[in-house]
Amino acid sequence: MTTPTSAEVWRKYNTDGVPASGPHQPDKTQIIAWAGSLESEIQTAIDAASAAAASASLLSIYLHRNFR
Repeated sequence: MTTPTSAEVWRKYNTDGVPASGPHQPDKTQIIAWAGSLESEIQTAIDAASAAAASASLLSIYLHRNFR
């Protein structure tokens, strides 16, 4: 199953862009799948930023100790 997009989960009408189709009631399983994917992407970005910061910190320490 592919993760639904936010536009798909939170669309305004049952048929996207067709008011006559009635208001869309979001499906809880789609909301959970979408939110889980969002959380995963955020955590991946945080992990990458943390790794980059740690690498920069280690590089700074190395340069400070070896090239004074």
